[in-house]
This record gives sequence, C-alpha cells and structure tokens, in this order.
Amino acid sequence: MQKIGGAILLFISLALYPLHAEEQDTVTLFGTSIPGMFDENEPGPYNILYNRLITGVRASVVLTMLPIRRATKVFSARGVDCMFLGAPNPEFYSEQGLKAEEIIYSNTVKAIALKVYAPIGAAPYENATILFTGNYVIDMGVGEIKPLGQIIPVDREGVLFASTLVDGFKLLDQGRVEALVAIDIDVQTLQAKDKRYRQYPVSETFELRRTKDVFVCRKFPRTERFIADINSKVAELKSTGLLDAIFAN
Repeated sequence: MQKIGGAILLFISLALYPLHAEEQDTVTLFGTSIPGMFDENEPGPYNILYNRLITGVRASVVLTMLPIRRATKVFSARGVDCMFLGAPNPEFYSEQGLKAEEIIYSNTVKAIALKVYAPIGAAPYENATILFTGNYVIDMGVGEIKPLGQIIPVDREGVLFASTLVDGFKLLDQGRVEALVAIDIDVQTLQAKDKRYRQYPVSETFELRRTKDVFVCRKFPRTERFIADINSKVAELKSTGLLDAIFAN
C-alpha cells in the first residue's frame, strides 16, 4: 500500500513539475535613451517598435533605460547582456575591450542616415565642407562621438554639442552655428510633432553616414535564442509593413 501511495505521489509530482521542464531565459538589456524616440519619460516610435519586437520572445527581458554613452560603457564592461539601439560595429566594441567573437547582432531593425541641416532660408549642404571650415553643432542623439570623428572633425574649436535636437536647432536660429549634424529619423519625428522644423534645408542625396540600428548582445546560448526570436519578429514586421507604419505616424 505504501509503495502504491508513493508511486501515485511520484506520478503527481512529475505531472506538476516535469524533470525536463525548461526555465524561461532571462536577458538583461540596456535601452539607449533618446528623448522623443526611445525613452521612459518622452517615448517615441522606438518604444512602440521595441514592445512589438519583445512580445512573444522566449525570454524574460529586463529593460533598463540609460543615456547612450553610459549604456555603451557598461555593456562594453560586460555589465549587461544586450543593448538596443546598437550598431553592428565590431571594431568599435573591440576598442572598448569586447572581442568580435564575444558579440552577436540581430538583423537590421532600422536603417538611419546622419545628415547635415542648414539654417532656415539657406541652401542645403551637398557636401561636408562646412563641417571642416565653419561652426556647427552635433546632436548628442547621434550616439558615440568617437566613430564620428573618423569622418568629420569633432574636437576642434567651433564644434558644439547639443543635449537635445531642439537645442541644436535653437543654435542654428541664433546664428551661433552654420550647420546641425543629426540623424534623419530623429529630425523626422520632431517634424511630425512640430511642422516648423520642416523649414530647415537638408540635401535629399548627401549623407555623412548610413548605419543600422540593431540589437547587440554578448554571445551566450540564451542570447542566441533571443536574437533568433528578434530576427523573426523583425522579418514579420517588415513583411507586413508594420515597421514602416510605426515610423510614418
């Protein structure tokens, strides 16, 4: 009788708590805070995109929002599993101490362009000459400044930095600078909120750089599963047109 009772208890225990049941992965992630684009207090299209991408992944994602520089620094010090928005730039992370084989990237979530905006009433800039000869401002929303210094001067006199895109345009209005360097999608989001910002001329063809927004993770089996799920969601959103719709509104 005791053997039968024990067998029944064992059966019930296995039914409720299978020996081979897999626990859900936990992935820690830093979101690079950009007010008006991807931010807790001033959310934007990337908040919507992030929520859509995370829904249904096989992991419990612990999101912490941090300024871009701090998020990159802690990620590079191996203090977190993943970062979004990141860039597929192995050389940059290698300089920070992370070897290429330690990192994996998602497929491209969104392609963005770094552009040069002129004051209202001026002609659009069709090359980067003004950035070498005049005063200009860089919107800090562009992310890490060091890689930018490979294509334009960032540490000479006459180069200013704006903590927000609005501040950058104010410097243009005040005549303190002759150009603003910013990411096109950031400006488009601001223009959707306030049509006045559509007055600033920008070339349709000239770009300082075109880059990609991706999830970047330190390579572990759980982050590989996470990236695989993200890639599937990105493909789904692109094929249905939902990804473009997020940024069109």
